Amino acid sequence: MKKIGLCYHPKLPRARALVEELSRTLEALGASFWVCPAWEQEEARRLVPGTDLVVALGGDGTILRVARIVTQEGTPILGAGLGRVGFLSEVEPEEVVGKTRAFLGGEGWVEDRMMLAASVPPDGQEQHGLNDVVVGRGPVPRIIHVRASIDGYPYATFAADGVVVATPTGSTGYSMAAGGPLVHPDVQGIVMTPIAPHLSLGHPLVLPATASLDLQVVIADQQATLTIDGQIDMPLRDGDTVRVRRSERVTRFLRFDPMTHYYGVLSQRLKCKE
Repeated sequence: MKKIGLCYHPKLPRARALVEELSRTLEALGASFWVCPAWEQEEARRLVPGTDLVVALGGDGTILRVARIVTQEGTPILGAGLGRVGFLSEVEPEEVVGKTRAFLGGEGWVEDRMMLAASVPPDGQEQHGLNDVVVGRGPVPRIIHVRASIDGYPYATFAADGVVVATPTGSTGYSMAAGGPLVHPDVQGIVMTPIAPHLSLGHPLVLPATASLDLQVVIADQQATLTIDGQIDMPLRDGDTVRVRRSERVTRFLRFDPMTHYYGVLSQRLKCKE
């Protein structure tokens, strides 16, 4: 029998109720499972080895947390949409018990999504994210200057609130809000988008997945910040460089619908049709 992990948003009553319902179902089926709040990441990582599927119960933020928890083991995620956006979730809350049963019965397929790796050389440890890496201003609303180089070639210096580097998955997030393009998750590429640029190059750029980007903070009279997936924050000083590249890791999602379902999700979430 397969082993299931249940990771949930601890502040959502609906998530806790679904954990209880799933636990009863898995117990009745004689399945092995564990339960852990998605916020307790180290404990969840300890439980992941040997797990065949992690069910993420929450919004896209919960799924992003779970992605970083499981990525080293390559464990697939089934995302149940309990949040307000839901670009990453596969099933509605009322479907999650049935779909978990279906997985135990051998149904479903696995989709791999590329991730990014970011570090601050020379000594910074590499961090991995599914959505995006952002070099942005700190709490004071003043622009920063970010010098961008691509594969070692100087490209531009942005005077802006910051720069977003996004995966195709993350193209529907902060990058889109900053004016970046939507990129199908099957496309292997990286999107670089300046945030509110002032008197500087403002066009987003789509790069091959093999590209390596260096984003150096220059002429900053305030603290800048490196943010990964909107959840990991690290302070940056004037002169610091953030190196961003494609990660060797991927996030794996359990799917039941065909890949073309992605267009329906986009249409619904972006209200492209009535």
